[in-house]
Amino acid sequence: GTATNGPGALRSIPSEQRRSRASKPSTGSATQAGNEPSGLSRSRWFWRQSQGSSSKRRASSPEKAALAESICPSAEADFFSADAGITRVVQRVSNDPEFDDWASSGQLQKGQSTGAAAVGLADDDAAAEGANEAASAIGQRADEPASIVLGSIAADLDPLERSLGTTLPVLANRTLSTLFRASCALHTACTVLHSRRIILFLLCEVAWLHAAHRNPASTFALIDLDGLLPQITKVLKLTISAASIDGNANVDALNMVWAATSNLLVDAELQREVPSFAAFPALLADESVRFLARTASSVRQAESAHPAESTELMQQLSCSSVGMMQLHFDQRSQLSKSSKLSIFLDAACTQEISTFDVDDFLPGESLCVPASRVWLHYRCGQNREHAWGFKVRAVPVRWRVRNELQLAATPFECGWDLLQLLVEETPTVLARPYVLANCLWYLQHGRAPHKDKVCLLLLRCLPTLDLARIEFDWALFQTLEQQVAWHDHLVRQSQQVDSVLLPSSSQCLLDLLLQLRERLQECDVQVWPTTLPWLLEVEELSKLATWLLEPDVDRLPTVWQRLATRSATEVDPRTFCDWSLSIDQELVKYAEAAHSSSGSLLNLRSSQLASLPEQQGQKFTLLEGTAPAVRCFRFGLLQRFNQLVHKFLPLVHTGNSHEGRSLGGRICLLRAVIFMEVKQSTLEQVLTLCSTDADAMSVSLNRFRAAKQREGAISRAQNSLFAQLYDQLRHVKPRTLCRHDKAFRVNFVGEAADDHGGPYRESIACVCGELQSDVLPLFIKCPNGVHGLGDNRDAVVPNPSGGGALHMEWFCFVGQLLGLALRQRETQLNLTLPSVVWKQLVAQPMDADDLSHFDAMCRQSLDKLRCIDQEGVDEAVFADIIFETFTCQLSDGSEIELLPSGGDVPVTFDNRLEFCREVMQARLHESQRQCEALMQGMQSVIPQRVLSLFCWDQLELLTCGSSDIDLDALRSRTKYGVGVSPGQRHIRYFWATLRRFTPEQRALFLRFVWGRTRLPATAAEWGDVRFTLHTRQASSPDASYPIAHTCFFSLELPAYTSATVCHERLLYAITNCQAIDIDTTQSARENRELSVET
Repeated sequence: GTATNGPGALRSIPSEQRRSRASKPSTGSATQAGNEPSGLSRSRWFWRQSQGSSSKRRASSPEKAALAESICPSAEADFFSADAGITRVVQRVSNDPEFDDWASSGQLQKGQSTGAAAVGLADDDAAAEGANEAASAIGQRADEPASIVLGSIAADLDPLERSLGTTLPVLANRTLSTLFRASCALHTACTVLHSRRIILFLLCEVAWLHAAHRNPASTFALIDLDGLLPQITKVLKLTISAASIDGNANVDALNMVWAATSNLLVDAELQREVPSFAAFPALLADESVRFLARTASSVRQAESAHPAESTELMQQLSCSSVGMMQLHFDQRSQLSKSSKLSIFLDAACTQEISTFDVDDFLPGESLCVPASRVWLHYRCGQNREHAWGFKVRAVPVRWRVRNELQLAATPFECGWDLLQLLVEETPTVLARPYVLANCLWYLQHGRAPHKDKVCLLLLRCLPTLDLARIEFDWALFQTLEQQVAWHDHLVRQSQQVDSVLLPSSSQCLLDLLLQLRERLQECDVQVWPTTLPWLLEVEELSKLATWLLEPDVDRLPTVWQRLATRSATEVDPRTFCDWSLSIDQELVKYAEAAHSSSGSLLNLRSSQLASLPEQQGQKFTLLEGTAPAVRCFRFGLLQRFNQLVHKFLPLVHTGNSHEGRSLGGRICLLRAVIFMEVKQSTLEQVLTLCSTDADAMSVSLNRFRAAKQREGAISRAQNSLFAQLYDQLRHVKPRTLCRHDKAFRVNFVGEAADDHGGPYRESIACVCGELQSDVLPLFIKCPNGVHGLGDNRDAVVPNPSGGGALHMEWFCFVGQLLGLALRQRETQLNLTLPSVVWKQLVAQPMDADDLSHFDAMCRQSLDKLRCIDQEGVDEAVFADIIFETFTCQLSDGSEIELLPSGGDVPVTFDNRLEFCREVMQARLHESQRQCEALMQGMQSVIPQRVLSLFCWDQLELLTCGSSDIDLDALRSRTKYGVGVSPGQRHIRYFWATLRRFTPEQRALFLRFVWGRTRLPATAAEWGDVRFTLHTRQASSPDASYPIAHTCFFSLELPAYTSATVCHERLLYAITNCQAIDIDTTQSARENRELSVET
């Protein structure tokens, strides 16, 4: 038994003291449910049912307030962030019985299942007796090995027993009578399992039961179900466990469970006819509480000293009754140069899982281990860097399933999904004091994982709570505030963590506290005295974000009065009731375009937006119809919103765009109106904290081998520059690539090139060219390009058929390149991807316009089919002109079924809208797996929560730059060499030639002089880089060609005598010169001597 004296500070206490604490109010500590195997106690201290009016709230004592105000961050405060990189799943490599899956055993025990077919009850008499009889009939001795041993089958066995002996080799050489009895027992068990499957079907189609109940000829009545609720609950529970056994989820079985559970929760007629079923929501609530208790009490931790000390230790990290656990590292974890952390599956340290050293970014590591225990071997020499050490947490992912009888007595396997279903269908159930108390206790538990999920669930059911009837102990909420304060201190002051954002659990916890304070104020209930000095400003941010999304003239934001005082014209709040987010987005874009050189928009006077001077190449049609006073007032609201976001972004930005009820979700919905300078400031802080100063590794790329013509797509792909680069970087730790400048050093085989930036940029440009060609099977031309219709005809989309293991690893590597392009000024990817890809990377909702961006023909067809009734087509004519079925063709030409057996389901006049919806969803998500792999690669070098700050077009611009080269921007960042001036004749010819070039030729020119095809998107990316023009001295200038120094972004231009000659020579150079082959350094000579044999 342990207790928490604050988040993560665990210490042992005597059992007598623990019992005494459970019987009286506590002062901010929560008792762990280690001695309550069946669930949590119903008599928790931090809530009481109110017997009087709400005005009789008791205030916290001064001692409790003083305790809550003492915020003292220490090494005991956990900091487990949600910004983990790629989760690696450890494969099974052991024959140890503890590590092997239980289903591999040849023993059959009473009530034990034999695989994923275990659906339903185990305490059914027939199934239990059958399994028991089979075990007795086999008569396996205790000294026999547990593993299955192949054996011969007697020749005189009939085909049935021969088949049975082949399926279960442990039965080989048994007598005919034994095999016959075992066969009968297993047939009985299979019959029971199929019967349970039928029960699930009936519960999913509960309308059949109602029809039979109303049919006078039927002998069935709903009251016949009375008393079966416990058995039905066990059927649901065991189906969930069996569907996810061994990690291979049976989606159909899970969907059936949730459909049946939803029907039982919301079926009012069933609950009226069968009163016992009215207790089903409460029963599931109890199961949820038991799930929370088991989850919180099963987490284990192991750690070193902080800071790390010179030592060598071996620690065992185990979670009992767990089939798989996930290992997370504390965000502060950092190893010294002389330390190493190894994780093994056995105490003898022979089966290694992974080894970490100083080059590893431990907070970005996450391991899924299919075992219940691991051993950690930690060695640390001298810690001259004062590295923090490590702290690792083991969280159960899947529980070990050994016996159905025991499984039926355990909580639901998918407890989080069950809680979400309860909140959606019957939110009042979670408002019960017993359930609410245990949820709040879970938030106080120091090691409880996934606290953000509990906070989001409570936020959903918060509107249903009658807060006037529940009396809380304010010390509880002050204790929760301490968790947020600890993490805020670590991020803002101590700088011990490589993170700009708080853990999502603390962010959601703060959001819950904010919403609870607002609800208490609405109910005229006194709120608790906060211990957070900045909480009132965060409340202002929360209310302002809500108001910007849903204006309420009766509840104006706090800043309204101050803006009204400054404004010369009174603004009616009702003006903004019809104001859209698109106008706000256009207003912010105009302010950034017109006043970016005037300083920070956070300090811009809103009166400067009274007039709208025309901006070059940009139109702001939505703003033109707004009054100047209204426009300035609105900008003042947006400016205050950005000021608060800039100040409290680490506290509130969760990145959960789908959770609109939370403050983090509302910020994601308002991402388009967050100033770019706020976003880039956060991004720069993140990149600075999680970058490395290690020397760049070298890679060798053979462009001769990649250019050689080969037969077969596989051979071309395997010899491409992309595949060469992937093979050399696949085992490199992502943290090693997170450098400020180029991620790696490139040596071109057979070319005299010394990488000072040029070969690196050239290799990236070559890889991007391969990705958008038929050399690699990862991307294909979008349907707009194939059909010659719509926009983005040059765009490529991920190949929906590229779902193989190697292809997914390649997509992940492409995601890493995207992340590196976002990190480093040296890198920009010349990729043209449609909005449907970028929106999935930033978790932005997709709509029909995104389908138009890559398949306009499909969008037009769906629109016509949806509105076909407006063209005079009715149900009678529809079948004569439409011959579609519920199938859909993807971008690669493959065909999928939108429904089970959709090829046999015709599209009719009545179901055409459903068909359009299914096609829309299928096309928008046709490359979801590939985009998820891209996202995994980006997460290995960039935290995902930071990406969700940006809109999809902003991320594209920062990663890939603008496809159109702005010559004015290039000219403004050009400097001239000695003796060169802009007014010289050949310099004027040069700029005139660039203006005559097509966009494709300008991209070739930029690649020729800089090794990249796009200019930097922002002034920050430009930095101090300048394009330099020199005059090349030659006796015959018109016969000479320009020379580019790609590493240094400079060009030697001969003094051509005419514009025609300048155009011809420059065009020839950029079209035909692909090699970087004139460096004279030692490294360049060594590269030239490398063999180019293919």
